[in-house]
Amino acid sequence: MPDDPNATPTKKLEINAQNKFFQTIRQTPQVEFYKGYLSRTTKKEKGIDVRLAVDLLKDAYEGNYKEAIIVTGDDDFLYSIECVRNIKLRVHLAAFASRFPIGIAHNVNKRIVYDINKHFELRVLPAIKNKPNNIEIRDITKELKVLSV
Repeated sequence: MPDDPNATPTKKLEINAQNKFFQTIRQTPQVEFYKGYLSRTTKKEKGIDVRLAVDLLKDAYEGNYKEAIIVTGDDDFLYSIECVRNIKLRVHLAAFASRFPIGIAHNVNKRIVYDINKHFELRVLPAIKNKPNNIEIRDITKELKVLSV
């Protein structure tokens, strides 16, 4: 999200949190960071999903990994995950409680959900009709720090 001097306090908090997240990711060894571009019409970031899906497949076929962990709340990656699994590589899902991609969850080897205040456990999980097996729920409430604007 671009900095916006006219943003609401809540939006500024989101921008700050996203910036801190990206700063941390950039410092993580062996993690490639790719930045897309902002759409002029929707003001949303573009190019990230396609890049991730293509890299997931390309690197699988080139033998660059034996297991992949995808951190997403978006079921758009389902087909690329199915293709990777068809070549007998393991794919795992890491998701946040509020953005659990049920389609992907049914098609990965391992499922980890980062839960806050039991949101996933009490609200999301009971509403899922066809629950995926073996969901590992990790409560991260205690590890969270309050960010201020």
